[in-house]
Amino acid sequence: MSEKTMADMYLGLEALEQDAQRLERNGQAEFAHALRLQTDKLRGAVITSDAILEDAAEADTSGALERGAL
Repeated sequence: MSEKTMADMYLGLEALEQDAQRLERNGQAEFAHALRLQTDKLRGAVITSDAILEDAAEADTSGALERGAL
């Protein structure tokens, strides 16, 4: 995944929080709460994916260094 894709995912999480805030202002606290619960699950998946990709990139760089490719 590209850095832009990851940045877009984080921006999407922020947009979901803004939607939750809008729902609260409109008196729909139950929907806001449900949206936040799902957003928290998604945030965990995005953070995990980001960490896996960073680890893979580091391993790839380390492997290239060991092979003398860099």
